[in-house]
Amino acid sequence: MGDMGDAFREMRENYKLKRHARLDKNMEIIEQCNLQYKIDTNYTVLFKTQNGTLSFYPTKNKFMIKNKIYCGGAKSVLGFIKNMNKVK
Repeated sequence: MGDMGDAFREMRENYKLKRHARLDKNMEIIEQCNLQYKIDTNYTVLFKTQNGTLSFYPTKNKFMIKNKIYCGGAKSVLGFIKNMNKVK
């Protein structure tokens, strides 16, 4: 293959490594929290809240509630849930 093929394979491998690093870091933070959660088959973390189910995607650092997508890691998700519970 050419040089571009090698470059794209290297980029793909770097992306996989970053994704696994994000997954490990976010899951470590979530396991330390005292909130109940469920892990789906594709590593989606589901939190049941008063306002509905919050879906957190630890490999992408995004979370969704009521069809609205937010950016942020595990700490952002936990802060969002705590603020949501504080308002009500």
